[in-house]
Amino acid sequence: LEIKDRSKEDVAAGPATALTLDQMFDAIKGEWHEIVADIRQRADGVGMKTNLVGYVGVHSTVEELVKKGAMSAAAGALVEAVSTRWQPMLRNQSRKSDWLTPQVLVSFQSLAKQAKQALGKKG
Repeated sequence: LEIKDRSKEDVAAGPATALTLDQMFDAIKGEWHEIVADIRQRADGVGMKTNLVGYVGVHSTVEELVKKGAMSAAAGALVEAVSTRWQPMLRNQSRKSDWLTPQVLVSFQSLAKQAKQALGKKG
């Protein structure tokens, strides 16, 4: 499994440069919520309760879904990579002007797209 980490690359931001900070953050949040919805649906399908608060909650849920065969290990690794990026963004949203750039948005979207593709969703 190769997770393409574009966080440190000079990613071409393209149309993202026209977005406000709030619009960029909402786009990131929307990507994460799509992944969370997929996780919840898979957990419901195997009769599992979910705790998707924080990295530990996501990690334990993903780990259990992989054990139960409701998610591939590759998809699980990508979901955890997205979660690892999302958690600090969520904690620092009040200071998003310090860290949120079009390149950060595009990089997050790229990783989320990989995760959604691994989950069998269109990215």
